[in-house]
Amino acid sequence: MATTGFNGRNLTIDWETVTLVGVKSKTVSISNEYPDITSDDDSGFQTFLPTPGKRSAVWTIDGVHSSEVLLAAMMAADATIATGSVTVNLPSALAVPGDIEGEGVIQSLEFSAADPEAVTFSVTIASSGAFVYTASAAS
Repeated sequence: MATTGFNGRNLTIDWETVTLVGVKSKTVSISNEYPDITSDDDSGFQTFLPTPGKRSAVWTIDGVHSSEVLLAAMMAADATIATGSVTVNLPSALAVPGDIEGEGVIQSLEFSAADPEAVTFSVTIASSGAFVYTASAAS
C-alpha cells in the first residue's frame, strides 16, 4: 500500500536565512480577496472581478523558546517596521522541494512562561509586498 503526505515537522520556516527552531506548530494562510461587483443585473448571484484586489499571506508559528532571532528582529526595528524575508520550505523527499517566499512583517511576538513549564513563544508574520510559490521539481 502506497502512502502519501508528509510529517508536519518536515515543513520548516526561515526568517532571513535562519530556520526557526523550537517550532511545534505552524500555519500558513494565503488569501486572494476578489472585489465583489454584484449588481441587480446578476439576478441575485454574487459576482467577482476575475483578478484579486488584494493578495496576502499570514504565518502563525508557536513553539518552545530556543532562539532569539525573531525577538532581535522585532526589537532592532527601533520603532520602525520589523521586516525580513520569510521562506516556507515545503516538505518533500525530492532533491529540489518547493517553497513559498516573500517579505514579512512581524505583527506580534508573545512569550509565555508558567512554572515549571518551558518558555513558549507565538509569532504572527504578515506578508508585505509580493510573495511567490516555487514548485517542487516533481510539479
